[in-house]
Amino acid sequence: MSQIKVNSIIPVAGVPTGGGGGIIQIVKAVTTSQTSTSSESFVDTNLTATITPTSTSSHVLVLARIICEGTQNNSFARFDVFRGGTSGTQLGNSVRGLSQMGINNGNDFMGSCNIIHLDTGISTTSATEYLIKMRLSGSGTVKMPGGGTSSGVIPCEILLLEVSA
Repeated sequence: MSQIKVNSIIPVAGVPTGGGGGIIQIVKAVTTSQTSTSSESFVDTNLTATITPTSTSSHVLVLARIICEGTQNNSFARFDVFRGGTSGTQLGNSVRGLSQMGINNGNDFMGSCNIIHLDTGISTTSATEYLIKMRLSGSGTVKMPGGGTSSGVIPCEILLLEVSA
């Protein structure tokens, strides 16, 4: 069986001015291990992935799909991306997902959110961990991942894509 291995493929016309934009590698992590909180302070979730960039000029595109459930109506679950693990750096106010807890006649709620963020400040070729943390705004409890008892937990995912600069 033949294989072709390359570091990059450049179009015949060349890369656009300023270059970059190609996907170099993709890392995916999935969790079905539940974390819950009633706190308005951030807590770690089990949704984490580590990528080792090939160049200090690369960016990392972070994509996360989060399913949550809780016990209180009219609350907000907030999910933010942190770089560098548990004690890492929160990646700004634009890197959050909110899941509003719907009105369900006092029953448990389910919510979902997606996070998309291009981390342009990484500047390293060392292994770098990205972690989703959560907190609750309001009363009650939020669990991530969610899914209810009869259908099982719905997996949450994080994708890290190294993008050439």
